[in-house]
Formats: sequence, structure tokens, C-alpha cells
Amino acid sequence: MTTTRQEQVNSVIQQTLGEIILEEVEFPKNVFVTISRIDSAPSLNHADVYLTVFPDSEREAALDILNKNIYKIQKILDKKVVLRFVPKIVFKIDESEIQANQMNELLDNLDK
Repeated sequence: MTTTRQEQVNSVIQQTLGEIILEEVEFPKNVFVTISRIDSAPSLNHADVYLTVFPDSEREAALDILNKNIYKIQKILDKKVVLRFVPKIVFKIDESEIQANQMNELLDNLDK
């Protein structure tokens, strides 16, 4: 269960990280990365950043690029977000999108 404070921090981090990634990180041509959600710990000492990558075949490459730049991204985040302690971020692939697509495919196959 997330608190109102967690939700507020998640929202600020999601917006700020989106701007940082757009401005500071270079992805291969025709690769789109979006932040689908942020899950911060109740203590707000760390936050999982869930990403959706299009096309799916580039998920691991995009995650590698972000992880190679994580210290630079964290440093910029620390400067832009005004909190006593900014959560340390960890990038993860959002599997819920993949699972939803698999379920849609299964349901489509049932109709045939």
C-alpha cells in the first residue's frame, strides 16, 4: 500500500526522469522508451523505475544503455528534485505490458 507521500514522490521522479532521459540519453534510431511507473520504497530510499520499450526486441539494449548512464542520471535527478533524500533509482523492464500482449494474443486465438 502506497502512501500519499510515496505517490507524490513517484510522480515527481517520473516526470523529472522522463525529462532527463529525453535530454541526456541517446538510444538507437527508432527505439522509444517510456517510464510506465515508479515504485518507491516506503522509506523512500530507493525506487524501481519500470520501463516500456518499443520495439520489444530492443528492451535489453535500452536497459543496458540506461544502466551504463545510471550514475549520470542519478546525479542530475539529485540536483533537479528538491527532497532531503532522493531515492536511488533502479531501472527494470515493465513485464505487465508484455503479459497483457500475451493475454490478448491468447484471447484472439480463442476467437478463431
